[in-house]
Amino acid sequence: MRATGILVLVLALVACSSPDGEAPTVDSTWVAVIAEVQLADARASLDSLEAETSDSLRLAALASHGWDAGDLEDALDALSQDPDLAKATYDAVDLKLGLERQGVSPKGTGQDSIPTSMLGATTTSP
Repeated sequence: MRATGILVLVLALVACSSPDGEAPTVDSTWVAVIAEVQLADARASLDSLEAETSDSLRLAALASHGWDAGDLEDALDALSQDPDLAKATYDAVDLKLGLERQGVSPKGTGQDSIPTSMLGATTTSP
């Protein structure tokens, strides 16, 4: 689970981000993928049977966006290079997961993402 270690690194870098300047534009695809991977990991940790299929849950979440484990690692590597973007992405993922937990649809623009106004409307590949 190297990607989990990278996610921890990204979260550590979030604490080092600078408060000055304008908020970076967050990639809505990255937000959706990271949120789904976190949900897959959470589901696997709740059920011992699913724990055995943790990797397949993670791979299914990635595949639903046309990604593989390498794409996730590339995205997390990119976030680790930009603490401000990492913090903004983390905040967007946290918001998306919070809205889903409350049963509020996070779709704001027809995408599987939180409203474009929260993200800056950018969707790119890693």
